[in-house]
Amino acid sequence: MGRVKPTFIKRAANEVFKNYKDRISEDFEKNKGAVQDLIKTGIFASPSKRMRNKVAGALVRSARKAPMGQISAPKKIEKRRTFGGRGRRFSR
Repeated sequence: MGRVKPTFIKRAANEVFKNYKDRISEDFEKNKGAVQDLIKTGIFASPSKRMRNKVAGALVRSARKAPMGQISAPKKIEKRRTFGGRGRRFSR
């Protein structure tokens, strides 16, 4: 099993992925440079080099999950609630 990324890293990567799709690729070095550019322009605040690298790695994963030829933000999964606690399910 691998390590679990902290939620704040995932959130930061998702925000960058949604807003700057054109700068993101499946290459870690390119993503690292893109995140560094966002830090320099003041759009993205990163306190450390380590956090920048973790966000760039999460962006690589998001880009690989995207369908071939198009990069888009991952869709939210609709939560299902149980009705009466008996296993019958409905969704809204």
